[in-house]
Amino acid sequence: EIAAQRVAHQMHRLVAGVPASICSGASFTLPATSDNGIGGTWSPAINNTATTTYTFTPNVGACATGPVTKTVIVNPIVTPTFNPIAAICSGGTFTLPTTSTNGVIGTWSPALNNTVTTTYTFTPTAGLCATTQTMTITVNPLIAPTLNPVTNITPTSATISWSQTGNVSSWNLLVQPIYSGFPQLFVPISIPNTQTSYTITGLTPGVQYEYYLQAV
Repeated sequence: EIAAQRVAHQMHRLVAGVPASICSGASFTLPATSDNGIGGTWSPAINNTATTTYTFTPNVGACATGPVTKTVIVNPIVTPTFNPIAAICSGGTFTLPTTSTNGVIGTWSPALNNTVTTTYTFTPTAGLCATTQTMTITVNPLIAPTLNPVTNITPTSATISWSQTGNVSSWNLLVQPIYSGFPQLFVPISIPNTQTSYTITGLTPGVQYEYYLQAV
């Protein structure tokens, strides 16, 4: 009885060679011989798509107690999901999250490029049951409007106009006294994209002005 108990105890060492869990579709094997040399068979057949409890039955004639059971958990493959990132203007900034909205951690490649439209690939951290994912960041070229000569100039007003050279959501216009330097705090007048002229009012007589027009 003591010898049988020792063999039964050693039989349980067999489970060390069986994975506790796998990702769905991954391959694994069930050892036909225990760590202490006891041969046997497993049932049912290996199933790498569903969690299954397998039974090891020692070969007939082996001086071993059994059977021994082991459950292999099969984890589903997760597809990482991400919130879409809006298109940027060339030179703009953006970031790619290293954790998906459903909790998958990973890395992106290639390196971020804010000057050309690029498709990035997200690779989950090794060991996670997750697939790769891609995201395309659209980079729109900067649009420079064609400026026309200023017209309808009066001591306190003037009309500026321009030609549209691409798809624009709106225009930003900033007017300031000449030689003020490039504006550090850009608080512009917002103009609809269907409009290609604007009359500036409230100017101070005798003061020269400059303006900046930005496509948005």
